[in-house]
Amino acid sequence: LKEAMDLAESQISGLEKAMQERAKLDVIEKFGPGPHRIEIEIDFNPAEVPKGNASKFTIEMAPLDLMPYTVHFFLEQVSRGLWDGCSFHRNAGHVVQGGPIGNHLNNGNVRAPFKTSGYNSVAFQEYHADFPHKKYTLGYAGRPGGPDFYVSVQDNTRNHGPGGQTSYKVKSEADPCFAKVVEGFDAVDRMHLLSVEKGSYQRLKNYVAIKKMTILK
Repeated sequence: LKEAMDLAESQISGLEKAMQERAKLDVIEKFGPGPHRIEIEIDFNPAEVPKGNASKFTIEMAPLDLMPYTVHFFLEQVSRGLWDGCSFHRNAGHVVQGGPIGNHLNNGNVRAPFKTSGYNSVAFQEYHADFPHKKYTLGYAGRPGGPDFYVSVQDNTRNHGPGGQTSYKVKSEADPCFAKVVEGFDAVDRMHLLSVEKGSYQRLKNYVAIKKMTILK
């Protein structure tokens, strides 16, 4: 039994490495060698507008040598326009979370395109210790990760890194950490000020619209 388990683990590891190598080549061919930056434009619900005026922020994807599969996955989501019209819908205290949920600007079915495109959730939990979940980094939520992602508003290296979320079946896994905010920190901080519904999930009372994500040249 142990030999069979070892063989299975070896085969899975080989498949993941092959996917990473293919993803790196695909990113370079389609989006260039990087660094890859994305501008995220948001719109606050008029029912609750926090102090300040920042309404967009820019993220830089993790180095391809560290997180090739997940970087490719998110870039594809953005290039296909999947995030346009979605929402930041949760303020969990340690993160603000976005996902395919409608808002005051768009009440259509924004979840379906993720599923039909094949970019709904990652195939495996890619993680690299050299790109941990520090403050203002982005990670995929859930198991398997996605489509929801979050922006950390504190250092979450321990609780979102390997072994940090013991409620999942494979306790040694980590959330993929795939980008960091490099401009527009105030926009993220404004979302963190928003009020939440009662309950442990801490859903926002007023969702923040993701108007558009744009890959910058």
